[in-house]
Amino acid sequence: MKTYYMFGDSLMRGVMPDEAWNYHSSDAIGFDAMQAQYNMKFVNYAMPTFTSERVKCGLHR
Repeated sequence: MKTYYMFGDSLMRGVMPDEAWNYHSSDAIGFDAMQAQYNMKFVNYAMPTFTSERVKCGLHR
């Protein structure tokens, strides 16, 4: 089984707004389904407000 490490902001985490702009967590990206179907594992380190550039800068400290 391969493991994939995910970094990014709230979108990569699955946090999406509804019609009234209230934010909710979901698996709209489909990580759960992909893990089961393709025998892979995702470790999601994404955090709201952590853009890829911000995460990249934090990894170099």
